Amino acid sequence: MKQIDHVAHANRWSRENPWEIMVLSSALLAISIAAPPEGTAPLLAGVLWGLIRWVQVPPGLYMRLFLLPFGFLLVTLPALFVSVSSQGVQMQITPERGELALHLLLRSASATAVLVFMILTIPATRWMALFNSLGMPEWLADIVLLTYRMIFILADTLITGYRAQQARLGHETMDRRFRSIGTLVTSLFRRAFMQARRMERAMEARTLSDTVISRATLPPLRRQRVVLAVLLPVLTGGAGTVLSQWLQ
Repeated sequence: MKQIDHVAHANRWSRENPWEIMVLSSALLAISIAAPPEGTAPLLAGVLWGLIRWVQVPPGLYMRLFLLPFGFLLVTLPALFVSVSSQGVQMQITPERGELALHLLLRSASATAVLVFMILTIPATRWMALFNSLGMPEWLADIVLLTYRMIFILADTLITGYRAQQARLGHETMDRRFRSIGTLVTSLFRRAFMQARRMERAMEARTLSDTVISRATLPPLRRQRVVLAVLLPVLTGGAGTVLSQWLQ
């Protein structure tokens, strides 16, 4: 999760208006679902690969995040060949079902690839600024960002405590491992409540009653980029449609 947050804040588009990225990602997502997948999916993969190289997103991290949901998709794909009837459960491997499975696989993989790209290019603070522009209450944005920050603090505490237990041979046997994990979880809950209490006292000392976190100011929306963000997916979908008809 730290890597995702770091890449989202360090890529070339991290300081751009998130609406530009949202328009591009939404258009690519629509194309991945609506256009014929046989020709669109390879072209979309090439477009996304060029985009992640351009915005300086590590390809290794991108592929790891993509392969995790893609693995779940592959596991559930054989269910399309299962038929349940009065005669029982049967496997029906037919060309029609194979074509359906291929279409589902390509569409789902394309949509997942677009969503991973969007996650790695928009930081959390930009997401909140985007939601605030849509009318999200400030108190809700405070809760979301404070919770997001607390996750990293507690994760560091968990890793440090686990390494300390390993150094003291706290995970040498199964009995010690369960005991150490129980102690670590108890300590983690205690630290979470203590951290929340300290944060509440700090807010009271600073008389913060309206909002906690300073709002990120969105840069101006550039129409040229919005036009390109729409034009690129449209061209990709059109070329994919032509390629699909040629393959048939």
